Amino acid sequence: MQPEQQPFIPNSSKPMRNDRDNLLRPVHSHDEQPKSSTLLESQARRLIETSTAPSSPMRPLQARQLRYNKGQLIFDLLSAISALPFVALALVAMIFNSRSVDGHDWDDLQIAMKTSVTIFPLIYSAVIGRAIRQIAKQNLERGSTLGRLEQLNKSTTVFGAISTPLMLRSWNILGLVLVLIWLVSPLGGQASLYLISPRTLEHVERQEVQYLDINGLSKAPSLSSFPSLTNALEAMFLACLIAPVSVKEADSDAWGNVKIPLLRSLVRNNTAQSEGWFEPAGNNITYSSLVGVPILFRTRRAPDELVYEYKGQSGQFRIYPAAPWNATRSVNASVAPDIHVLSGYGREATNGAMITCHLTNVYVELKVRCSGSNTTAQSQRSCRVTAIRESVEPHQSSSLPPLMYPDFNAWDTFVQGLVNASLSVNRKLSTYTEAYLQDIDAAETIPLPKYLLKTPLHDISDHLTQIMNTFYLGSIALPFVTLGPNLPSQGNYSKYSEAYEAFDRSSLASLVAERAYRDTTATYVVNWGWAVVLLLASLVLIGASVVSFLVARQSLNPDIIGYASTLTREAPYLPLPSAASALSGYERARWLKDVRIRFGDVQPESTVGRLAISTPDLTDRSRKGRLYF
Repeated sequence: MQPEQQPFIPNSSKPMRNDRDNLLRPVHSHDEQPKSSTLLESQARRLIETSTAPSSPMRPLQARQLRYNKGQLIFDLLSAISALPFVALALVAMIFNSRSVDGHDWDDLQIAMKTSVTIFPLIYSAVIGRAIRQIAKQNLERGSTLGRLEQLNKSTTVFGAISTPLMLRSWNILGLVLVLIWLVSPLGGQASLYLISPRTLEHVERQEVQYLDINGLSKAPSLSSFPSLTNALEAMFLACLIAPVSVKEADSDAWGNVKIPLLRSLVRNNTAQSEGWFEPAGNNITYSSLVGVPILFRTRRAPDELVYEYKGQSGQFRIYPAAPWNATRSVNASVAPDIHVLSGYGREATNGAMITCHLTNVYVELKVRCSGSNTTAQSQRSCRVTAIRESVEPHQSSSLPPLMYPDFNAWDTFVQGLVNASLSVNRKLSTYTEAYLQDIDAAETIPLPKYLLKTPLHDISDHLTQIMNTFYLGSIALPFVTLGPNLPSQGNYSKYSEAYEAFDRSSLASLVAERAYRDTTATYVVNWGWAVVLLLASLVLIGASVVSFLVARQSLNPDIIGYASTLTREAPYLPLPSAASALSGYERARWLKDVRIRFGDVQPESTVGRLAISTPDLTDRSRKGRLYF
């Protein structure tokens, strides 16, 4: 049995002295406390006039052994468990990664993520704040500097961790670590919000693409079936000449074939990029032909995006005005003969013009990009040239086009077919070919004639190039031009009909392209960066809970840091009926919850005042202009 501790009642006949109160000045026998610093028995009883509850200060407290606070230890365990839902959310997101999106599951995930972004900062602040207080408590028990204790005590919030080093004017590693720990809180909350999302994934694979290889033809194909193709070829040629301007200026022709830009037009109006590439941009692009190069996909799955390089040739006419007319030609010439264009109107033909053209082959390399979807028909897929340059690969001479090799028989047949396809518009405009050469819209109700003499030479050259290339492509590969994109992906490509015997598969070339496509259904995609952040933040939570638990197990002293009730501990001007040194902050607050205290002047009669904690009856409020110790 321990003796019951008696309430402490100061003796009014002797001055009350406290060693801690006199640390800053020597103690002399003649020093006396002011009258306000001694309490009569009646005054002490008025000070502690509370209920007679067992915890009332009127009743003496018994001495007790120091022990762990089991309730706080349970709180630390619950803090560690509170981080597990966030870890589970990250693991569930990783499991769902690459799975097809399910509407019900996605709704549940959204609820979990939105809830987590709100709850995480609250749990984090509670757990980290308690861990910091426990570390401060352990430092106080083992002995530490007041600055370190103050820094720990004031860093239980984000703002406190940032502002405390500024107020203390103390820059150290501890302050940096505390700030970094608190910065994890907003990152952990946001991580759960951006953890996972549904997306349509893009895949890239290699795919075989076939196209009409003009460059691969050592000579023009046999035109023995040319008469049987006349009607279809003329219809195609005429359709290209009278097509709307929007069709003529489009990236692909009416059948979905990709059109090749006229290289000399780009050179004239643009600057070459790296390695000699020109990038066509805008709507004002001149193409080498009114029809494009057929492209055939070998698989039924259409590419959302397909990029490949094409190497081929494009015939071009260069015009040299006022050149002499030489009507003779060599049978075995190594250079293409000049082409002469005569134009005149009226009986006298005083406004006529004679233009001499030189035919050359320009070998080019292209970068082509095609786009579409799995549900898009091949004829509706969009292909366009993204870059073009003059070929750097070995090739035949540019001076002699295929139609003129090894003799001019194929050329004569080709030219005769072009003349026959040039149907007459009216007496003034002559044929549709001449109208297009003069940049006249033959589809107008009453088209007006123009003089070729007044047409810019580069426009004549560009239009004549388009006319010749359009008819040339149609004459050598009409079925590929008009039907190519709609051909089945499998089957016998060697013959299409008796009329197309000359156009077999050998005129097509194959290459491997990079094909990109998107999934038709959405897929869960985890943001691995945010997933790592959420896991690290959760581990910080668990680690803080473990540290708080271990530190609490090693500390026996009551928790008094950061409590207002700590102001009453061993207060020399606030005599209490019991020392109560073993009470924690909360226990002391419950014990003295009805006691009124004031931080004021406890020596109001002295010349120099002293500020301390006491009761309102025994202290005066601080006054401006008064001196204080």
